[in-house]
Amino acid sequence: MKRFILSKRSLTIAVLVVAILGSIVAYYITLTLNSPWKEELEHAADFLFEQYNAQLRLCSEAPNVAPNIYWLASDNLMAYHAIEPYYPETSRQIYLELERRDGFQSGVYDPLFGQSIPLPIKEKITYIIEQGDNYIIKTDIHNDTANNPFFPHWDEYANLLICSALSHYWEGNVTEAMSLFNKTVDMWDGKGLFDRAIEEAAPNLRGLYETYKLALLLYASRIFDQPLPFQTELENTLWSMQRESDGGIITHYNNSHVPMGDANTETTSLILIAFNYTPD
Repeated sequence: MKRFILSKRSLTIAVLVVAILGSIVAYYITLTLNSPWKEELEHAADFLFEQYNAQLRLCSEAPNVAPNIYWLASDNLMAYHAIEPYYPETSRQIYLELERRDGFQSGVYDPLFGQSIPLPIKEKITYIIEQGDNYIIKTDIHNDTANNPFFPHWDEYANLLICSALSHYWEGNVTEAMSLFNKTVDMWDGKGLFDRAIEEAAPNLRGLYETYKLALLLYASRIFDQPLPFQTELENTLWSMQRESDGGIITHYNNSHVPMGDANTETTSLILIAFNYTPD
């Protein structure tokens, strides 16, 4: 029988890995325990866990309107980070599936995780990765340069502004990062972030605010250490979109703060990230 003995160097590396992982989880737990939204955060994590398909090792898009659609980017790219403090083994399985399918590329949301991206942000292309009898796996990557060199009017969309600001920040361009961040802050109108999408969305979504953009702004304010003067109002708006039945967060809402549509993995993940996640 062969015996395998770890070298001192291998043992040291193993101990360091365990220590680092333990520190990350402990940091997540500390943030959650200190949050006044602890129960809401846990309920949101439960929603993601229920969206998880153990056979595909991915979370589906939405329980009612898209239960058989699975997105690598951006849904599961976000979900594996968002669910880690609550369901670490599920997070690990999603990570392994993303790794197997080379699903970490987004081209827009990478800066949430400490990475810079080519700017300006490009148009997105949707790729079908796999299709079965009762499921389809897709991914969105902002890498289309054939039709336009970049996303038209990118600096009029709150989500693209924040992702661009974060990308500049990781590259050390703090002045530009703050400029884009402040431009997004100025979009707050007391109800949400009023950006170009509200006026130019599809007819059924026109005039509606988007919850996930509030989460992005909240996340950036924490990373940049720039408290928002309307943070309490913003957080109350975020959590008013949480569905009591399953903990999921609904993306769209009208100017009376009435949620419109189904809860989904992407928005729920982003809110968890906004409160809990910090890049290593």
